[in-house]
Amino acid sequence: SSSVSLARTIGTWVIVNTLFFADHALQLHHQAVENWRNWFGHLIKLEADIAAILHDEEIILTRLIKLSKSSKTTRDESTNLALSLLLFLRHMALLTG
Repeated sequence: SSSVSLARTIGTWVIVNTLFFADHALQLHHQAVENWRNWFGHLIKLEADIAAILHDEEIILTRLIKLSKSSKTTRDESTNLALSLLLFLRHMALLTG
């Protein structure tokens, strides 16, 4: 009778211990998934920022090419282009920081 009671106690202890560690493993897995989601969201934002920068770069380069081909480039147009280029470079520097 006492050996049966001891066996049940040990069996119960093994089950409780197994469930405890399974719960802990599940919590770790959940945290890892949440961390991955956060990093993935950050990656998507960075990808959007890079796409916007590349788009801006394309616009600036197109303007620069047009101005360099134009024989009637005014000082204001050159100044505006230079300012756009400086703003673009500053934006790049902030992102790569």
